[in-house]
Amino acid sequence: MAIVGRFAEQRDGTLIGHIRTMFFKSDKVVFEPAELGKGEKAPAFRIFTADEIELGAAWRREGKETGLVYYDVKLDDPTFAAPVWCRLAQAKNSDGFVLVWERTKTRKTAA
Repeated sequence: MAIVGRFAEQRDGTLIGHIRTMFFKSDKVVFEPAELGKGEKAPAFRIFTADEIELGAAWRREGKETGLVYYDVKLDDPTFAAPVWCRLAQAKNSDGFVLVWERTKTRKTAA
């Protein structure tokens, strides 16, 4: 698992921070609360770069055992081979949030 971003919550509920990987860098990324619809399928946030290009969305989730709130994040960009799924969660030792990514493990099938 790798931390690819860090975010701070603003008074208006937006989260502002950065995302950095070896091939993608955006120094200002904004998680803007989504106003459209409510319910499990509607995202809690729309994600934009500093120059207002939509980068993805985030859906609110709650841990079954812990009850802790986290967000499933889908990032998409024309430079990506496919959409990237991450998780946004409260940082353990600060008031901020971290965006973590983990490579999906492929299952080997018997021939």
